[in-house]
Amino acid sequence: MNEEKIAKLCIDCFEEEPRDIARCTVGQGNYVYIAEFANRKAVVRCSKEAGAYKDTVYWLERLAGLDIPVPRILGKGIFEEFEYLILSYLEGQDIGIVYQDLTAAEKLEIAREVVDIQNKVSALPMENIPEDWSWKTAFVEDILLRAKDRIRSNGCHFDPEKAERLLKEAEKFEDYFTRIQPIAYLDDISTKNLLIHEGRLSGVIDIDWMGVGDKLTYVAMTHMALLNMGYDTDYVSFLLNEMHLSEAEKRAFHFYSLVYCVDFMGERGMRFMDKQVPVSSAIVAQMNEIYEKLWREYASMNHELDFRLAHREDAADILSLYKNAIGSAFCVWNDYYPGEAEIAHDLETANLYVLTSADEIVGALSVVPENELDALPCWSQTDQAREIARVVITKAHRGKGLAYEMVQRITPILREAGCSAIHLSAVKSNIPACRTYQKAGFQTVGETEMYGNSFYLMEKVISAYSEKSE
Repeated sequence: MNEEKIAKLCIDCFEEEPRDIARCTVGQGNYVYIAEFANRKAVVRCSKEAGAYKDTVYWLERLAGLDIPVPRILGKGIFEEFEYLILSYLEGQDIGIVYQDLTAAEKLEIAREVVDIQNKVSALPMENIPEDWSWKTAFVEDILLRAKDRIRSNGCHFDPEKAERLLKEAEKFEDYFTRIQPIAYLDDISTKNLLIHEGRLSGVIDIDWMGVGDKLTYVAMTHMALLNMGYDTDYVSFLLNEMHLSEAEKRAFHFYSLVYCVDFMGERGMRFMDKQVPVSSAIVAQMNEIYEKLWREYASMNHELDFRLAHREDAADILSLYKNAIGSAFCVWNDYYPGEAEIAHDLETANLYVLTSADEIVGALSVVPENELDALPCWSQTDQAREIARVVITKAHRGKGLAYEMVQRITPILREAGCSAIHLSAVKSNIPACRTYQKAGFQTVGETEMYGNSFYLMEKVISAYSEKSE
């Protein structure tokens, strides 16, 4: 396929010759062109495969009534040796292309919209599901066996044992996989096929099939794709927060991330039509490093969490937690605060707590006996109230509900110490944190301005007397 043939196809379909035709560089399964006319654009997809767009047409027609921004079908048929599908053009670029330009607030809003879209899709009745359908067979074993075969046939740039290792790990999820129902979801919207225009979600494209089963997999694939691109995974954390996962689902997410890592390894060196997926020693090293990182995170999920008072020997690790949080989404800390002085004071007064997993410090929280916030008139309880502050989770463990876990762990400790209420201040723009605190039983009782930022003032009454009288 080439630009000249696309021009002829457009003339046949629209009786108008495009004034410009450009081939898209993304996509591996077919030829994709953007045809620009005098007052509109169209996407032209072509393939030599018989029935290539049958499923695409079917699903676009079913999704059209769900208030989801998908393309309209403008034309379809056969042109010379190609099947073609012409779709309306949606403004925007793949989220992976613009990801680094997005603000934390924009990523959060996109995550909310994507979760809402997936919830709408999951309501679609599925047809022709085999009676013996099994998630473990249909997805887990299929993708891992395929990856192992590809790794071997592509020259063993990677160790096929990685896939075998995950096949064995899958046995631990037998009960979880058995509970997965054949629910519809868009399984191919990761760092591609999700269009962003001016910081907002503008369209979902390339819907060639429908995923059936556990929709956590699209989040895991996004996770792996962002890691592979060397980007932060804040968007993934926002998706997970919006989905309110159970502990079993959190473990499954980490397992699926490993599955997609091996799947990505299997694609390296493969040829799709006239394109070859690049592979080099640097790429191999990077992907092996990602695999080891994901494996450590997955393994940590199998260790019990321990919440305890910090020790002096923890100071360096806690300071590292603080420093690594600077610059992340919604963080208002700087190079000076919090620092060694706060850590030393909190250790001296026995008010610094850490959350550990497999002997690694994954979170920290401080209790503040008194400060300038105590004088504000918004609190219902001030006598024996305590503030929690400097709540931080290591980047690798965000999105797992660990901040909620620490708040839940500190509550009975403070209650037993005779505290009447827990106070905290949360940056207004940090919506995920605010939701976490609300989920943990905090109520917003006021607002204030501090250090150039706007904060919600939140309170949780914990004294036995107050709780009984509520």
